[in-house]
Amino acid sequence: MVFTGEDDDADLSEADLDVVAAEIIKLTYGRGLVETVQPYLAEMQFLEEELLGEDGGYYFQDYSRRSTSALDLDLETVGQNTMSGSETRAGQCGGTAELSYESSVEQRYGEDSEVGAAWETLLTQDSNANFSEDYCVYDSFGDNENATVFTGTAEFAGNVSFYNDSDSTEGGYDYGSFEVNAELIVDVTVSAEGLTGRYQQNKTNSGLEYADNRTDPSVYAGNGEQVDNKRLTINGQIVESSEIHLSSYDSESEIESYTNDEILAYDGSVFLIHQLRGVSLEGGYLDLGLEASYTGYGVIFTDAQDLTFCADGSGFNTGTIEFWDAFSTAATITFNGCGVAPTVALAPTEF
Repeated sequence: MVFTGEDDDADLSEADLDVVAAEIIKLTYGRGLVETVQPYLAEMQFLEEELLGEDGGYYFQDYSRRSTSALDLDLETVGQNTMSGSETRAGQCGGTAELSYESSVEQRYGEDSEVGAAWETLLTQDSNANFSEDYCVYDSFGDNENATVFTGTAEFAGNVSFYNDSDSTEGGYDYGSFEVNAELIVDVTVSAEGLTGRYQQNKTNSGLEYADNRTDPSVYAGNGEQVDNKRLTINGQIVESSEIHLSSYDSESEIESYTNDEILAYDGSVFLIHQLRGVSLEGGYLDLGLEASYTGYGVIFTDAQDLTFCADGSGFNTGTIEFWDAFSTAATITFNGCGVAPTVALAPTEF
């Protein structure tokens, strides 16, 4: 998923307000849907770690120092192994989860008297899980009164590869790289909330690292890329998101950079979220502040207050969304009930 719209500051006119408001409502509603299922997303992250195995959390860290060159060596397989197993785990407050897995590991090695030696490890793993109808987990506060009962299935497939080589000459040279790909699909029904949905995640993480101590001063550099794509189906409504984390470092130029973006797609539109602030969903009321880029306009700021959802999923029932550009235009969207068009009115500015 890619955002191809404008990323400069928007300069809105009064004629833009109704069209812009419709897009703002889309983004706020889509991001609000994600907030309504956050307690269950936390359980999905836990399940992902379970299906990946004990090293899963390590593999998906956001690496920041990696590089782009390696020794040129022919590698031969020196060892390989396959493993499989199954396990039944009890839910925190009832029910069971049946987990099973099958994985394989292959190790390769190469050596040259002039340039050094290298190891490569390739790991693949397929896992799945099935929940009993009374499978139950606590919410994030561990409160039994708010325990969530859901039933569903989960499938996981992934692979991990590592490469490392080093120079045996004086001073030392070291290079390492890794790549991780994983996909998780979970179908969930939350009985107590009347919620049905599907959680789909595709995750990649790669990085390179280089250090050469044969020079004075030593040279080291690196880069990393982590992409986390999610597709949520919430009572029939689909929200897609993509989080991208890029990092790089170069000791020679002393340049260090980081990029963190979130792209969200909902109801035919794609948005680039720069900042999420003041998020709250208490007592059925949503508060949400956003700084985001909109196709055709650029960066717009929004502040949603006391929004409530329509029971039929058609939109917002009550509440307001204020929005403004970086120059001189501000407006307020007011929701007047389900099935009633919201009103959009210019608001005083303090520019």
